[in-house]
Amino acid sequence: NTPEHPQLRIPLDLVWIPANGGTARLIAAAHGSRYPHFANDAERIYTTDGHALYSIRYDGSDQRTHLKLSGRFDARNNSQPVAEQLIVSPDGRQALALINKQVWRIALPQADPNLSIDVHARNPSAIRLTDVGADYLGWSQGGKFITWAVGSTVYRVATERSDSVASRAMGMRESAPEVESFAVNVRVPRAIPTGTVVLRGASVMPMSAELGARVLENTDIVIAGNRIVGIGTRGSIEVPSGARIIDLSGQFVLPGFIDTHAHWAFPSRELQTPDNWSLRANLAYGVTAGLDVQSNLGENFVYQDMVDTGQTLGTRAFMVGPGVFGINRFKTFETDFQSYQETLAYLRRYQQHYRAHNLKAYLVGNRQQRQWIVLAAQELGLMPTTEGFGDPLLAITHALDGMHGNEHAMLDSALYADIIQTFARTQTSYTPTLNITHYGPSGFEYFFSREDLRNDSKLERFYPRDRLRELTGRRSAWAHADEFNFRAMAEQAAKMQRAGGLVGVGSHGELQGLGYHWELQMMEMGGMRPAEILQAATRDGARIIGVEQDLGSLEVGKLADLVVLRSNPLQAIGNARAIVYVMQNGVLYDGDTLGVVAQ
Repeated sequence: NTPEHPQLRIPLDLVWIPANGGTARLIAAAHGSRYPHFANDAERIYTTDGHALYSIRYDGSDQRTHLKLSGRFDARNNSQPVAEQLIVSPDGRQALALINKQVWRIALPQADPNLSIDVHARNPSAIRLTDVGADYLGWSQGGKFITWAVGSTVYRVATERSDSVASRAMGMRESAPEVESFAVNVRVPRAIPTGTVVLRGASVMPMSAELGARVLENTDIVIAGNRIVGIGTRGSIEVPSGARIIDLSGQFVLPGFIDTHAHWAFPSRELQTPDNWSLRANLAYGVTAGLDVQSNLGENFVYQDMVDTGQTLGTRAFMVGPGVFGINRFKTFETDFQSYQETLAYLRRYQQHYRAHNLKAYLVGNRQQRQWIVLAAQELGLMPTTEGFGDPLLAITHALDGMHGNEHAMLDSALYADIIQTFARTQTSYTPTLNITHYGPSGFEYFFSREDLRNDSKLERFYPRDRLRELTGRRSAWAHADEFNFRAMAEQAAKMQRAGGLVGVGSHGELQGLGYHWELQMMEMGGMRPAEILQAATRDGARIIGVEQDLGSLEVGKLADLVVLRSNPLQAIGNARAIVYVMQNGVLYDGDTLGVVAQ
C-alpha cells in the first residue's frame, strides 16, 4: 500500500538482490501466485496462479494477463488442468508450462493477450516435449535451450529444434535425437559395520514362514557386518574371536517392525535436513523400516539414500515418490491418461529415474485407466498400492483388477466371505490404518485423550518440542470409548489375515514412532491375537512393501534389523513398547537414546 497507489493491497513477500550488487528491492507478488520470475522486461515480474500467466510492475501496478490455459474438463471435480509451473522465455515470446507433469512449450499470443489455449487440442501454439515428464523445467543460455529434469536425469533441447521432438510418437519424445540427456550420478558406499556381534541367551521369535511366533528359548544370534550369520541354542554356534557378546538373558528378540503406511515429517522442497527427527523417532520405537506411501516430492528419496549410506540415523525410508493422482484431485499431482502407452511412458519415471519399486496410484480415473496403471506397473516391475477414498466398492474393484495393495479400512461393519476371499486369493494387501479412518472418530484421538504424552520422556527426546506441544494441547475430538469404531475394523482385518490375506500395520504418521504402537494396540482391542499382529508387523509387512528377501524375519542371510524387549509381546501387544535395544543394519542402539551399544 504505497502513497502512489493507495488502492493496492498486495503482500510484499519477496526480495530481489540485483546481480551487480545494486540496491535490494521488495517485489510484490499477487496473493496465491507462485514461481514469480523475470524476463527481458526489467520492470515487470511474471507470475502464475496455474490458470493464467500474469505480469505486474515492481510496485504491484499495471497487472496484465498474457495467457489463459485450458484443457480437458474434469466433470468429477468441475475443473480443468492447471500449470504447476509456467515460466516465460527471456525474450517474452514463449513460455514453458508443466501441465499434468509434462513439459509444454507455448507461444505467447502477441495480438490477443487474453487468448485461451487448450493444450490438449492440437493447438500449434502449444507443443508437448515429454512423455516421462519432469520435476523441474526452465530456459537456459538466454532462451536458446529448454531444459528439464526428472529424478537424477537432466534433459536439454535447442529451442529452435524442439518442434521436431513434439512430433515423435508417444513414449519416444525423450529419446529423440534432438534431446540430450545427462545422468547425475552420485556414488557413495552403503554403510556396513565391520564387527561381529553376538546376542546371547534371549527368547527369540523368528517370525519366519516356518516358525512364526514360536519362541526359541535361550538362543544366540550371531551378526557379522550387517547380516545374520547364525541362529541357534546358546553356545552351539562358533563365535569368532573379537566378537562383542551382549547378554540378553530374560529378554525377547523379534524382527524390526515395518510400517506399511508411513508419512514421515519432511520439510519443504527447498530444504532437506540431514538428520531428520521423524526417521529417528520411528527407529527408537522399533520401526526399523517403512514405506511412505505419499512422499510428495521426488527429492525426498535423498533421505532413503542418506540412511542407507549411514549419513543419517533413522528407519529404512522406502518411498513411492510423487503419487499418481487423478486430474486435479490434488493440483500439483495430476494425470489424465488417454492410452496405455501414455500410462507406460509416465510410469517409467518411477522405474528409471526414481528407481522406486513401489507406486501410489490414487483415484487415477476410470476403471480402464486404473487397469492401465496395473498393467504398466506389472511390465515395469512396480508394486502399485491405492485406496478407495471411503468407497468400499472401489476398494473391491482395486483387488479384482490386480492392484498390489489397498490402503485404509474399507468399512466399519462386517465383511463377508466373498470380500474376504477376494482379498485373500488376489493377495491384494490390506493396511487398515486404524489411527485414521473414513468412518467416525480416528483412532489416534482415543490415545491422545487418554495418555499423558507431555510427560513421556522418550517422546520428548525425539519429537520437536513445539510440535509435541501443539499435538498434545487442548483437543476437541474427545469421544466415549464406545464411539470409536476401530475395533470393528480390526476385527475385519483379522478375518482377512486368517483367510490367508496380507494385512499390514500402517501408522499414517499421526504420531511418529509411538503412533505405530497405537496401531498394534487397536488391532488387539479389535480381537487380533498378539501373534497375528506381530506377523502383520514383521513378515507380512516386509512382503507388502517388497523387501521380504532381506527383512521381516530373523533368518540366516537376512539383514540384522531387530528389536529387543524386556517383556513378552505374546502376552500383551502393549509389551512391544518395552524396548531395550533396537538393531538396524547390524548396529545395536539403546532403545531410549539411540546411543550406539555395539557394532
